[in-house]
Amino acid sequence: MILDDIIANKRAEIAARKKHIPLAEFRTRAESAPTARDFVRTLRGGDTLALIAEIKRASPSRGVLRAAGDPARL
Repeated sequence: MILDDIIANKRAEIAARKKHIPLAEFRTRAESAPTARDFVRTLRGGDTLALIAEIKRASPSRGVLRAAGDPARL
């Protein structure tokens, strides 16, 4: 099944990364990362339109859904 393959690949990727970046270093990087912005407040704040969109051109199970086009024209 596709999801089982994705999970197995991700677990292998994580195991490989753990060998290259020690957990202590990973924690240090996470603690020094910038604070995340408030997502809802960012979308609702101000007088401008806030939009999050995704153009899904293909699916692992169905293949191509829509030919490549110009996203700005949509």
